[in-house]
Amino acid sequence: MAEALLQRLEARTPDAARLIAATRPLHARGGCERSVRLIAGELLDDRFLLSFPKRAFGSDPDAAIARLAAGLSMPAAFAGPLTRLLPAADILHLGYEGTPKGTVYKLYLEFAAAFRAGLAGGQVRNEPLLLHHAFKWDPAEPHRHAVALYKALPCRGRADMERGLALLAGEAAAARTLGQALLERALRTAAADDLLLMAVEEPGNPRRSFDLNLYPAGIALTAAMPLVEATLKSLAISRSATRRGLDRFGDATLGHVAGGQGRGGEDFATIYFGAEPIQ
Repeated sequence: MAEALLQRLEARTPDAARLIAATRPLHARGGCERSVRLIAGELLDDRFLLSFPKRAFGSDPDAAIARLAAGLSMPAAFAGPLTRLLPAADILHLGYEGTPKGTVYKLYLEFAAAFRAGLAGGQVRNEPLLLHHAFKWDPAEPHRHAVALYKALPCRGRADMERGLALLAGEAAAARTLGQALLERALRTAAADDLLLMAVEEPGNPRRSFDLNLYPAGIALTAAMPLVEATLKSLAISRSATRRGLDRFGDATLGHVAGGQGRGGEDFATIYFGAEPIQ
């Protein structure tokens, strides 16, 4: 199913096709996830994320990943940080986002082993743990770029998660309301300790938001839609946009909800869903 989906996405834009083609040799060992971004009056669905274990990149994965990133026009300013960080990463996520302002490519380094070690150590001093370091850029205008840090918060139950989510959402009322509603729904079928709340920030711009992983709750997107529809209404997003971007994926599993203040200062919410093997 994901492979057929990628074939449709590949036909959308040359930039989407470029990323899919660059990763095609890895598809047998990877996964695909969809998402939609909600902002005032718009539902943006020209987005996908491909995920691969680092070992899928061969005997010298760090060099292979650096070549792949360079082939996708990653800014030269990212080359040094990427080289320094790659040895500690064990999972790679490559994303595409088509926006009214142009394409955004994303490369997330996930430090899963280091994260698990931190949890096993009792999340020393109750500090946030870095899970993802993301590089984001416009391949046509590489000076348009950002780095995002995703840090898991040391939540100790429902009350901690609610407080953390509200703090990170800030004045973004639609995102805060949606996040809290989906958290409450998820806690019917999953323990708070099984969920993951991350703080997201991009040094050098106003971005500050939350990312709440809801996959352990096993919620179908259709079951979450009554809660999502309230947010769509508050953001004045049309029913036709909802049908195009969400309704046709109703059987997919709800994955993450994210939201807060974007790098341009805008309020946003993003819904991730349907992670599955590509082949």
